Amino acid sequence: MHDAAFEDEFALEALHRAAAVGDIDALSRLLAEGHPLTHYDERHYTALHHAVLHGELAAARWLLEHGAAVDAHDTANIGETALSVAVRGEHVDVVALLLAHGADSDIPGWMGQSARTRAA
Repeated sequence: MHDAAFEDEFALEALHRAAAVGDIDALSRLLAEGHPLTHYDERHYTALHHAVLHGELAAARWLLEHGAAVDAHDTANIGETALSVAVRGEHVDVVALLLAHGADSDIPGWMGQSARTRAA
């Protein structure tokens, strides 16, 4: 999915890269520049997914506080929720954060697996 406001996918996914390394200053700047919290990359992940994947608790919290959808998942491509990614990565602190923000543990993703079934 390409956004006409950005030159290419690499530019569009700068928010994803900042989230993956927990760079809050870059997240703030990029969001102010108009980078969308809702963009899915080729893995069908948003910036929140990338923060969660890498166990970046502060970045995940920041993204949620600035409007990231806790249950975002690319339904057209059987995408995972951030909670499912956190469970798979055994990031217990991130799981707790997502649940505190109302994450639904029963949304199915790849192979019909939900965060709840992954945790079992």
